[in-house]
Amino acid sequence: MTCASRLGIAPRDTAYVGDSPLDMEAAHAAGMAAIGVLGGAGDATLLSAAGADRLVASLGRLPDVVTILHLTCRA
Repeated sequence: MTCASRLGIAPRDTAYVGDSPLDMEAAHAAGMAAIGVLGGAGDATLLSAAGADRLVASLGRLPDVVTILHLTCRA
């Protein structure tokens, strides 16, 4: 949130990327989209149950998901 605040960006216009259920919960608590990266502390079931808005198999897929979220939020 500090980075978004310093950049003058509203939390709803940002995404929090993490690999654990706690990351997903923190994202939503901050008013941000939650992107879960598989292969870390949580699997797809755990991350989804914790509220992940999107899941990615690896960080390499992250730009595609961020673009989709950006277009979805602007619609």
